[in-house]
Amino acid sequence: MFFWATLLATLLHLDKFHLGAGGTAARVAGWAWLIVYIVLPPLTTLGLIRQRMAGGSDSPRVALLPRAYRLALLLTGIALLAVGQVVFVAPGVGDDIWPWPVTSLTMRAMAAWMLALGTALLAIAWENDADRIVPGALGIVPGPALLAIGLARFPPDDWRAGAVYVVVLAAVASLGLLGLSFWRRWLSSTRAVPTPAAIPES
Repeated sequence: MFFWATLLATLLHLDKFHLGAGGTAARVAGWAWLIVYIVLPPLTTLGLIRQRMAGGSDSPRVALLPRAYRLALLLTGIALLAVGQVVFVAPGVGDDIWPWPVTSLTMRAMAAWMLALGTALLAIAWENDADRIVPGALGIVPGPALLAIGLARFPPDDWRAGAVYVVVLAAVASLGLLGLSFWRRWLSSTRAVPTPAAIPES
């Protein structure tokens, strides 16, 4: 989702990239960006298709997620997908309701992340097994921390002007709580696993 959305955003704003103008470093960076996002989307999609066609079966779900936790995943994921789609299709909303000046390319880049996070949360909710979602659930935690650092460094002038941003901020805060909640449960479960007794030497 992220790769395809970023590729589309790049193609829609190709004139913003230094593909034929600017210094050498700028041109190299522009072409490297374009090549990466032309190659990665079909490769990852092909890999996913091949994985689905490989056969086999998933292990049974033995550590089901709490209903409240799963519901929070679903609601946050749906909210991020909804806002991400609106922002990607109509990036001009940032001119009026975003707390900072922002270009259409930047809005679409942020929308790509919203779409990716929303899809990931729905996938985690679909898996519905604590053992299967460890990498994704633990990976949620750094995002809100980095966002908090960014807000502390560049606070908005008027929060009332940032309606969409407030929605996104609430969703990301929810992500942080979900990640920390799972992290605590995961640490508790790993500490509770008994270690095998040592085999006495003969």
